[in-house]
Amino acid sequence: ACHSAGGEGLIGPNLTDGYWIHGGSLEEIYKVIVSGVLDKGMIAWKGVMSDDDIVSVVAYIRSIQDTNKPGKAPQ
Repeated sequence: ACHSAGGEGLIGPNLTDGYWIHGGSLEEIYKVIVSGVLDKGMIAWKGVMSDDDIVSVVAYIRSIQDTNKPGKAPQ
């Protein structure tokens, strides 16, 4: 809901561009999902999603990085 179904960004940043506020490596994406970014409104998904599901989300997010879908401006 926050990044849009295709990752173009709504409330949260666009995940399809090359600009990454917290880093775009697999490790950095994983850390953001697990720990959240509470001051930006992103919850920590650890304990909400299984570890396997989190790894799947990381892989999906990495797969759409640099696809540059029209959406929210780079941040």
